[in-house]
Formats: sequence, C-alpha cells, structure tokens
Amino acid sequence: MIEVEVKIKVNDKAEIIEALKKQGFTKGKTLRESDTYFKAEFHDFIAIGDALRIRRTENLDTGEKEDMITYKGPRLDTRTKTREELETGVEDSDLMEKVFTNLGFEKVNPVVKVREYYHLDNLTACVDRVEGLGSFLELEIIVSENDGMEAATTKISAMLEKLGHNMDETIKTSYLGLIQLKNGAM
Repeated sequence: MIEVEVKIKVNDKAEIIEALKKQGFTKGKTLRESDTYFKAEFHDFIAIGDALRIRRTENLDTGEKEDMITYKGPRLDTRTKTREELETGVEDSDLMEKVFTNLGFEKVNPVVKVREYYHLDNLTACVDRVEGLGSFLELEIIVSENDGMEAATTKISAMLEKLGHNMDETIKTSYLGLIQLKNGAM
C-alpha cells in the first residue's frame, strides 16, 4: 500500500478540529502511540529515507492495546510524504525489540503522541499531540501501488485549502526527524 500524506504544524488544536468537523469529518478513535525506531550501521536509514519501527498503541476510548512492526519505504515524491508502508501486527513487541537489537539494530529517540482520528470518505485526518513537539495535523489517503497518487495529492491539497492552509505549509520531516533536530541528534 502507498500512503499519501501531508503534515502541518497546528497552533490551535481545537480550532483545527472544529474546521475538520465543518468539512464533514467524523470523529474516530483516540490512540496513544509509542514508537520505537531503529538504526543500524549496516543500513543507512537517513540516506535511504526509509524507517523501521515498533509501534505500541493504546486505544484511549476502550483501553485495547495493539503492537505493530512497520517498515516505511523511501519517499516517492517531493511534494508529500508519500511512501510505501508495510505493516503487520506483533504479539510481543518486547521480544521483537530484542530480535532487532540482536540483529544489530539500535533504538533511537522514542516518539510518543496522542492521535485523534477523523474520517471523510477515503481521507483520514489525524490531529496529533506529540510529546516535546506540540500539535500537528496529518491528512492521508491510502492508495494501491502508485495508482491514484496524483489524485490523492490533489484531494489532500484541496482539503488543506478548505481548512485555511496550503501545501507550502507542509512539513516533510518525520516526527522522529523533528525530535532529533530539536535535540541536536542528527
């Protein structure tokens, strides 16, 4: 699957949520997501632009927990954060973390956020409060292999405009990258 995504910094979280509702978005679940990213001497994630992580998720509405392993491929365009995303559930994230470290991967800065989901047709809006960074809005559409990337980008761009923002405001750096920049670790 290909995730076509843009992200902007949000100064007023309540204001962006109200704007989403005015556009017809409906509230979905609220999750706490704790991401552990990995690096390795034998694989240059920064140069390639890909990422490997374990995500521990807690649904704040139900208390349900779920863990996932995700590989995010390199970016597929320069306007958005479009990339291939491969993801699968994992029964024991602590054990998988040990497997990765035994294979030579090292953990890097964690990324912890509370994410509120909003939905409108095939468009997902995520209003994130990221520890140490503040609030953000991500808009994303999932498409099949390269099919529909341009149409998805156009739809996301149009929605940004309706929300009072534009593509020039988008941030292409990941939350991990933003945390590392803030901490001087890049």
